[in-house]
Amino acid sequence: MLEGFRKIDLADFIGRNRSFVSAPEYDNGIDVDYYLNDKNELRAEVHFGERSMGPPDHVHGGAMAAVLDEAMGIACWFKMLPVVTRTLTTHFLRMVPIDTTVILRTTVTEGLGSDIRTGAVMVDPGNDLEYASAEGIYKKLSQSKLDKLGLDR
Repeated sequence: MLEGFRKIDLADFIGRNRSFVSAPEYDNGIDVDYYLNDKNELRAEVHFGERSMGPPDHVHGGAMAAVLDEAMGIACWFKMLPVVTRTLTTHFLRMVPIDTTVILRTTVTEGLGSDIRTGAVMVDPGNDLEYASAEGIYKKLSQSKLDKLGLDR
């Protein structure tokens, strides 16, 4: 489905149970599989189960926003840019039916200073119909902040 991309185990990168979006204990909620290509561009295949419901039979906007935010942040980290979210702007274009699988595409652009600009789009895998998109500004963490958090670059 994602030609040129290889599936990655996010737990190998961030540790077990570090994602509140798609942790294993959230059965029938949100299931996210991440993929990278040779340029460290990130894609995701996301399945929204019944526990992600907002409006009847449709995915909650907060669930959609959380997935977009997580994917954009992870995309930065895979480009060796340790970040946290500063600003997240989400555009909800269409409601996503429950029990639907979508594809997420991310982009990362280094900005000036400590700001990293990101983008993501959530599409139907069959026809590229857009459900939602997001832009983010992520703050690049300094080495001293990473040290305080106990994280390596």
